[in-house]
Amino acid sequence: MTALIDRIIIFLLSILLLKVEQVDYLTVCLILVVIISICINIYYENKIAVRVASIIYIAMCIAFPQFSCFMPIIVYECGKREYNIYVPFHMIMGICGYLSYIQGESEVVIIAKITLFMAIGYVFGVRSYKDEVKDNIIHNLQDEESYLRQSNRQKQDDLLRNQDFEIHAATLAERNRIAREIHDHVGHMISRALLQLGAIMAINKDEKTKEPLMALKGSLDTAMNNIRESVHDIKDEALDLEYMINDIVKEYDNLNIELDYDMSKYAAKELKYCYVAIIKEALTNTVKHSNATKVQIVVREHPALYQLLIEDNGTVTDKKKNDTTGIGLDNMRERVSAFKGNMLVTKETGFKIFISIPKEN
Repeated sequence: MTALIDRIIIFLLSILLLKVEQVDYLTVCLILVVIISICINIYYENKIAVRVASIIYIAMCIAFPQFSCFMPIIVYECGKREYNIYVPFHMIMGICGYLSYIQGESEVVIIAKITLFMAIGYVFGVRSYKDEVKDNIIHNLQDEESYLRQSNRQKQDDLLRNQDFEIHAATLAERNRIAREIHDHVGHMISRALLQLGAIMAINKDEKTKEPLMALKGSLDTAMNNIRESVHDIKDEALDLEYMINDIVKEYDNLNIELDYDMSKYAAKELKYCYVAIIKEALTNTVKHSNATKVQIVVREHPALYQLLIEDNGTVTDKKKNDTTGIGLDNMRERVSAFKGNMLVTKETGFKIFISIPKEN
């Protein structure tokens, strides 16, 4: 916006250099040419535009001396783009043309007037150039700051996700430990008590104690069943499919594996085990029978179904495996069929396994 104002000011100063009594049709046309030239310089803002304008200005000064009145504009454009080497030449051309245009006045006054106006144009151009350089530096710094801020925010988000993942993994490990401790210690102690109680009941001959012993056995049986259910519930809650898949992915360092996971934690444990087995088999096949370097795993949950996509970017190198059949794939199909799901295998653009399992089953 500052450059546009500068150009308007320089243009108005150039108009003041014209002889009012000699303004005619040709002068109006020259003014229009100047305005068009200014617009071209504003639109393109490059070296070619300035050079073309310089050639036009010089040619017009030679053909029409009154055109030298607008030489401050081309001097401004040179200063704005740091073409300082062209400025003296243009100033000389402007002075010569203006001397031939203005008659009847002191040559010193004429030279001083045109030189002053061209100097003003040059000063405005240099100032505009410096302002643009300063603005570019500020914009670059702002862009760099924005990039660094975004990068730091991304790093913080990644750190928080890693911390959440580690906390979740530690929680799952602690749940498994508690379940194991209950099963190994409390469960075994109750089982031992049941065996001892059974032995006592076998040798007991007192009818009065028979009924209390039966009640005690029932209580111990109930406690044992409750412990089993609690241990199973804890293990089911600790069965995190995303954690298990990430654990599998870590074993394949030679592959670039991308996991896109969007599935709730309330899926049946049988389905989770099915997904884990299929992913293991698919990655094993990729390593053994393919030259793939990248694998994408997508786990999705929709309102009516679950989806699993495993896709690599390789081609089958083992001719014996260059089909969509095999023991591993048959095992996958059997697992999917148990949930009344569908499985599609393609190998047009890399090996792809697409599985959909309805929720109602």
